[in-house]
Amino acid sequence: MQIYDNKYYLCRGYQLEKTNKQLIYYHIPKTGGTTICNILHNLFKSSFRIKGTPTNERDGDSAYEFFFSNKNKILNSNFDFVYGHFQYCISNYFPNRLSITTLRNPVERCISHYNMIMERNLLDTGTNIEECFKKNLIPQNMITQIFSGTDNKDLNINNNKLDVALSKITKNINYLFDIKNIEDLLNLIISLYDMPNLFFQKLQQSKKNYFPKDEKNNEIIKKYNEFDIEIYSYLKKNKLFTEITNSNGKRTKNNYFIYSLDFQVNDKQTIVVDEKKMTNIIFIRDPKEIIFSYSKVIKSPKMSDIGVKMQFDL
Repeated sequence: MQIYDNKYYLCRGYQLEKTNKQLIYYHIPKTGGTTICNILHNLFKSSFRIKGTPTNERDGDSAYEFFFSNKNKILNSNFDFVYGHFQYCISNYFPNRLSITTLRNPVERCISHYNMIMERNLLDTGTNIEECFKKNLIPQNMITQIFSGTDNKDLNINNNKLDVALSKITKNINYLFDIKNIEDLLNLIISLYDMPNLFFQKLQQSKKNYFPKDEKNNEIIKKYNEFDIEIYSYLKKNKLFTEITNSNGKRTKNNYFIYSLDFQVNDKQTIVVDEKKMTNIIFIRDPKEIIFSYSKVIKSPKMSDIGVKMQFDL
């Protein structure tokens, strides 16, 4: 079952020069990629997911093995959008590419991964986090593995692989986003590829925390992800994440791509609508009354809770 955010997000894009390059998305688990891939899969004329896990942490082929088993089909089809949990080395087969990825604080990513496999009943309640790393239920140093690896079975991570991964990320990834800026990534993509505006929900956000948070468990995560932490810290410190400045102004688009699991139109989760053919109804209320009402269930409601900013944007 898909887990989704009950909030909606709006992306209208910018005035940018268009591209026709093949879009390649390196999906590191628990970095917002499910939302990104589901939306873009529906927007591009032809999309392909390279199935499988980054390593062999579960039964079945890894993404690396799946790609080489289906290489001719994938390459001959010349898909507009290719995505999955695959090693960077696969990108060598896509010379005319635009490469993007999303990263996340490695400690937060591992906690989210732990919560995900708990929600899917893949772990017994209270399973030791160190046991998850030792059994590869939660892969170690995922960023380093994906961007340095040439073989999904080569899990030995060292300083040399750290250097390779950092070099690939900083020199070969066209756009690098933090998970907190997913809307910026989607604004960029719909602008570069001349796609409709977006109105969407985020997927697979865990609603419950199963992770026993304490300093000991945090130190265990850091111990098994020291290379990823070094990469993420370096990128943050040197401000190497993509930041979109809306210097070119907003573009004018009348059509909207709506992606929602809350409600469906004609049994579909997606629909493209023309703003000119829409009738818009909006209910408003004195913000003071909204805050007072919310304060009964949320102790200190924030702007994102009461929806006034979204209402203003709309």
